This record gives sequence, structure tokens and C-alpha cells, in this order.
Amino acid sequence: MLLALAWLTLAIVLALSPLTHHGDAQHHREPVATSGAANVPEFVRVYNQNGLMTGEWTARHYGVVGWLREPERLVFLTYTSRGYTLVAGNPATGALYEIVPMTPGWLEHTSDPTILLHHAANAPRRITLPGPLVEPTLTAGYPTTAGELRMVNNEVHRRDALLLPDRGLAHTLLASPSGRWAAAIEQQRQYTYAIYSIDINGGNPSLERMVSDAELPLDLAQGRPLSPNRQWVATVGSVQTMLRGADGSVRILPVGSASPPLWNADSSAFLLRTTDGILAVNTLDATLKIVIHNAAPIIGWRNNRILWLSATIGSDE
Repeated sequence: MLLALAWLTLAIVLALSPLTHHGDAQHHREPVATSGAANVPEFVRVYNQNGLMTGEWTARHYGVVGWLREPERLVFLTYTSRGYTLVAGNPATGALYEIVPMTPGWLEHTSDPTILLHHAANAPRRITLPGPLVEPTLTAGYPTTAGELRMVNNEVHRRDALLLPDRGLAHTLLASPSGRWAAAIEQQRQYTYAIYSIDINGGNPSLERMVSDAELPLDLAQGRPLSPNRQWVATVGSVQTMLRGADGSVRILPVGSASPPLWNADSSAFLLRTTDGILAVNTLDATLKIVIHNAAPIIGWRNNRILWLSATIGSDE
């Protein structure tokens, strides 16, 4: 009898431990910030009932999962300093909280609204959310109404006030369960081209403009080992990059590339194309930062911002 009770207790602990692990982690972690962008970013803005924006984030394309009912949070996929991450955004404060680091795969809703199933290369894993998820219908451009927000002629309005103009992207409006907030989601339509930019620190991604088929092919940035000021030479290998200065200094960077470096105009930084995405290297302190988390054709630099071309093929891009 005692042995049977021991096995029953162990079974209960094993069954519950995956659930409490992620839930507890969510409530004890400090807020996180987005870092870098996907090659096809998605722009998420949250408005209160008065039309004031209370949160502004960048997600992966089709990365919004939905609202939690309690606590009321918007769950989406993005990139943080820890890489690809599932996060929850607080609509009242604009703060982001990590739910769990992610790997490539896809998410499936389950009969339990607090559980998502993540299908990846290995066996599926259960992800416990910090509250019950309200499953949305996310189709580009629908729904067109959320609380006080309306989409008219591909613009987002609140009564007579224009909140978001038509920039050529599709809009989705998603009301929170209580109706106190509404998320306005901008995403690139299928089979379109756009130019985005991001700063050298991997922050503030933005849409520059849409690109018509008639403009293609666009001129892309051409790499070269020698910096524009002729003070640096970056020799790229398959697993490392050697940075030599005119003063005789040598730094070995633990990252390789199949393409030559793309220098900015003042030679303070260059880009490397890596298996993890586009990496920015600061030549003064040799710091590395992924600014675009996927392969992307680089248009070039504009001051300290990197411009790239994004192409969407289908809904899973």
C-alpha cells in the first residue's frame, strides 16, 4: 500500500512539473526587451479605450498568438537578447515578459487554454502560459473592428481620429478579452516586397517603403575586406573573422561568413552574413550583435541604420 502511494505521488509530481516550471518562470523573471528583428517584422501597437497607445512592440511575421484572459496580456513570438522567444506584453505598461525561449517549429492550441503545444524537430513539448489564452482568428486584414478601433480603407481609425495610415501593409485589429485594450497589428501581405531598416544596436525597426515588382531587381550592398577609411581589414573565414587595424592590432572574432563584410561609410561597423542572421560588428570594441535574425538581402547603410529587402511568399514566411 505504501509503495503504491509512493508511485502515485511521484506520478503526480512528474505530471505537474512541466506545468509549474514555465508558469513560475514567467512570474519571477524581469521584463525583457526585443533585440533585432525578423527579416519580415510585424508591428504591434496596443491602444486603450481613449485611443492612447500604451504599448509598441515588434513581432515575427504572423507571430501574434492571442490575448490571455487573466492576467490580460498579449502573447506573441519575437526576438530578445536570448534569441527567438515567446513573450507576453502588458497592455497597461508596455512591458514585455519572457514566457519561454523558442526553437523553430509551430504552435498548436490545445483543449486546455493555458497550454500550447510546440512542434519542433524533436518531440512536441507543452508550454504553460501564465493565464488562459483566447484563441483569435488571425487572417490578414480581419477582424476589422476592435472596441473603438475601426479599419477603413486600410487605415486604423478611432471615431474621427486617424491612428495608423495606410503604408501598404495589412492591418489586423484584436480586442482584449475585457475590451479595455485593442491591438493593431501591421503585417506584410503575401507575395510582396518591402524595405525595412533597423539601427546598428538592433533597435527601432521600421518600414521604409513598399517595393513594386517593376523596381526589381534592386541594387544590393557589395562587401569588401578593406574599410572605407582604409584603417581596417576584415578577413572572413568559415568559422572566424580576423580584424586587422592599421595600428597593427589584431582581433579574432568567433564567427565566420560566406560573404565579405559590408562596411558603413565611417568604418565604425560592418555586417557579416552568418547562419544565425545578419550580424553587426563594432570595429572599435569588436562587439557583436545580431540585428536581423534571418537571411536578408542588404540594401545598404543609411547613417547608422541598416536597410534590407524583405520578400513574402506565403502565410508561413
